Amino acid sequence: MGTVTTHDGTRLAFEEVGSGPAVLLLPGAMNDRGRLVPLAQSLAEHGLRGIVVDRRARGESGDQTGGLAGAVEREIGDVRALVAAVEGPVTLLGYSSGGILALAAALADVPVASLVVLEAPVVVPGAPARDATIGPELDALVAAGRHGDAVELYQTRVIGLPPRAVAGQRDQPWWPALEAVAPSLVYDWAVTDAYQEAAQFAEVSVPTLVLRADDTWPVITASADALTAAIPGARLATVPGRDHAPDPAATAAAVAALVGV
Repeated sequence: MGTVTTHDGTRLAFEEVGSGPAVLLLPGAMNDRGRLVPLAQSLAEHGLRGIVVDRRARGESGDQTGGLAGAVEREIGDVRALVAAVEGPVTLLGYSSGGILALAAALADVPVASLVVLEAPVVVPGAPARDATIGPELDALVAAGRHGDAVELYQTRVIGLPPRAVAGQRDQPWWPALEAVAPSLVYDWAVTDAYQEAAQFAEVSVPTLVLRADDTWPVITASADALTAAIPGARLATVPGRDHAPDPAATAAAVAALVGV
């Protein structure tokens, strides 16, 4: 495991798999770097170096600042620090909310060679309504140490899962892992709230591949179409997979074709 210390003194952890041209992988909401390690392993089989990051406030990464205010700027600064620490050109790959962060970083002129936007959500018909009260409520729950309630809020009012289904998870073995990453949900909310519309990315100027699973959620399909239409020169590709879980091997092959290895 490697680490980078960012602009506010936060220590970010990352794991490298393989060698060759670098692909920096940013996970999504309620995920630490473990979610994308299988993809990094598949990238290594194509002669790429997968660098899987624990974004701020999750996994083995810290958060020296915390809170909703300035959250987007801190995460973009984190990506800038991570890219600066990598030798050679970097392809930036973001999964789910990490895809929105990757696009935001490109808009902020973080120097990346190309982008892969994997199952990233923007506001489309059928998506849960964006409620401006969610961010402050989430921030307050995290500050009060009510991590389970923060997870429940995010799953119901941001993702749109039925409240009864979410409440039923609290006695499941995976629930403590969700509570452990609850402080990071403030960042996922902040980034996706600041960048709700695909049209906001019309100034992205690096080669961009928009990827989704062929049997993913309808809102992700619509989001992928909207992002492809909005980003100049973006290309859309589908890979096998369902329910917001694209196949790592097929995804890696698509990324390798973009990078040219």
